[in-house]
Amino acid sequence: MPVGNWLSRHNRSIILGEPGYGKSALLRVAALQLLNGLDEPFSLAWHRLLPVWVSFGGFRAEVQRQNSLSLEDFIDQWLHQHGADPILPLFRRAGKQGEILLLIDGLDEGQNLHAAQ
Repeated sequence: MPVGNWLSRHNRSIILGEPGYGKSALLRVAALQLLNGLDEPFSLAWHRLLPVWVSFGGFRAEVQRQNSLSLEDFIDQWLHQHGADPILPLFRRAGKQGEILLLIDGLDEGQNLHAAQ
């Protein structure tokens, strides 16, 4: 079964594998193909969603510094720090409309279950 079909069968999926098996690369390829409007293998189920790739380790580190930081605020700050302020309205609109495909990379790098939640 093509990976896009497998991933799009459910609203939530977790990709597991040993280090170096390509989990991060798969998430990046999915995001880039969706952003570029390519048809295969990911866009069929998610063509209307804005893919947002998030480093769990980066988010966790920021939450440790700013305890009340939300994921939305983290992404806003990340976009601003990387000179992508013009994208902020697109991100916020997609979030309000529930049209974000959240791709969290490195979830297995959490120190404990509480941090991952």
